[in-house]
Amino acid sequence: IPIVCTSVKVKYFLLQGWQDVAFINPANLVFVFLIIREDRDKFWERCVTIVTNHSEDMLRLNSSSAFFTEVFSELKTYSTDY
Repeated sequence: IPIVCTSVKVKYFLLQGWQDVAFINPANLVFVFLIIREDRDKFWERCVTIVTNHSEDMLRLNSSSAFFTEVFSELKTYSTDY
């Protein structure tokens, strides 16, 4: 039954315009782990801190193309040409 409930909720969000894209996926976790693998406690603390402090913005990135574009544009200002 829990799988059915989850599936219904996912469909509900997709119908409201949410994207079916995971923010915290295995590739991202492996990358963060690579950076701070010397201290596994630090790795998990960092993961939990990111989710705790930024979950609202993570949801906004997924639901608002304008907000995504704004943040992506800011990110591009930090790039350097080599």
